[in-house]
Amino acid sequence: TLAKKRSVTRQRSSVDGLVKGIRERARKEESDQAAAAASTTEANVKIQRLRERISDERIRKARAADLAVWEQEMARGKELHELGALPKSEFERITAEYERAKAMANDTPDIIQWKQQITEFDERVVPKPGGTATPTGQFLQTVMQRVFDIQLLEIALEEEVKSLAESRQRTEDRLQKIPLVKRELVELLRRVEALEREKTALESHLQDAHRLLDSTDIKWSVLALATPPAYARASNRKLLFLAVLVLVCAVGGGLVVLLEFADTSIKSERDLAAKLPVPVLASFVHCPRAESLVPSVAGEDTLHQEVYRLLALRLRRLVPRQGARILIAGTTEGEGTTTVAVNLAAALGRCDERVLLMDAESREDRPSQPKPRLSVSRFIDADPPILGLGGYLAFETDELSEITCNTVFPGVSCIPRTKAPIFPEQLRSHRLHELLEETSRTYGVVLIDTPPIEPYADAEYLAEQADAVVLVVRSRAHSWRRERRAYRRLVDAGTQVVCAVLTDVHPLYSRLQAQTTARS
Repeated sequence: TLAKKRSVTRQRSSVDGLVKGIRERARKEESDQAAAAASTTEANVKIQRLRERISDERIRKARAADLAVWEQEMARGKELHELGALPKSEFERITAEYERAKAMANDTPDIIQWKQQITEFDERVVPKPGGTATPTGQFLQTVMQRVFDIQLLEIALEEEVKSLAESRQRTEDRLQKIPLVKRELVELLRRVEALEREKTALESHLQDAHRLLDSTDIKWSVLALATPPAYARASNRKLLFLAVLVLVCAVGGGLVVLLEFADTSIKSERDLAAKLPVPVLASFVHCPRAESLVPSVAGEDTLHQEVYRLLALRLRRLVPRQGARILIAGTTEGEGTTTVAVNLAAALGRCDERVLLMDAESREDRPSQPKPRLSVSRFIDADPPILGLGGYLAFETDELSEITCNTVFPGVSCIPRTKAPIFPEQLRSHRLHELLEETSRTYGVVLIDTPPIEPYADAEYLAEQADAVVLVVRSRAHSWRRERRAYRRLVDAGTQVVCAVLTDVHPLYSRLQAQTTARS
């Protein structure tokens, strides 16, 4: 450390001599450079101002272009929002973006006034020439910084020398005390060994005393001393059982929550309203007995009869036209379209409506179908006609009365499905269009039960000739993206999907929906 300090002192003396010569050269170069820089300062300032104006003009044109784009988005969003095809949150986001672009593109009166003041200052203010450090000046600054670093290093080394000297003195003092500490340690070890031997002897005497005491009280003597147990005598099996039970419950609950979040299917009425841009007019709780879901021949109320009354009332408010053709469609098989169509027809018939229920199912029941499909023929009051919809489309008859029949429900007639086949292409024919026009003139409401939307095109064929569509969705049947694809297919067919109906809802989700509605 002392050698390092002497080297630093020599460096400082040589650097001080170098600094004196550099200072003289720096003064001369700075005077020459100040005279040359005075002539170019004003030109540089003007160039800088021109660049700023060019940048401002580019920004203004870019903001004007953004404003024009958002004006078009605002007009398109307003039209879609009025038609109900754009959610309110998306419309509010477009409005906010439009207002922001408008505020960025149009200058306020204060900004215009400030720009005028800046222009006046540019015309009147003459910039003062500023000097730039010369190479010699920069080198001088570097050398001066080096001198300062050397001074700091010298001070640090002096402090380090003092600290090392004090540490050395303390170490020497400790070394002098080591022999005394060693002697004390040896004495303490000897005392510990003596105490250990004394402890062992006392424990042996104590055990002998206990054996003698026990031998005087009882008739037998102790042959050997028992060793203490390795573990506590109290059982901890209950605590282990509780810990395992809590762990299993936590893992099971976490797994249930994870599966619930990973499930993308539609579970409740709120999920359906959030995923599809149509109102949800009704939801039906799961019923284990299928017989309780359809109207009885005796006219008794079913499990959901009151819900179907409200559904019929709300549906007629949405589609009030006399002779309206309403399509009852579902995404896949087993959604419950026939059940909804039959109950809805019975509810409309009780409201003095003349209803025609048409079974337009053109596909045969497949073996993979989970349960047999409900047939409209079950509710016919008399023998079904020989010719159904398939016979009419095959030109076997031209009379509507030969393919229709009355049902057990008041005011409800039906066109059942018979053995006559229905080809999917016939659902788009002019023959079916004529039949629907005639039924619209004869009946107040025509309900059409269709095949599933996926994977067939039958529902789209019928949707082109319908006035409105009621989309039936089964709870937890498949993902909401599949329901949205089916909805888009119906909309692309040119028919308005006026509402949605949710079926087979789990009672838990139904209760949660009721509690949420009660709180709101």
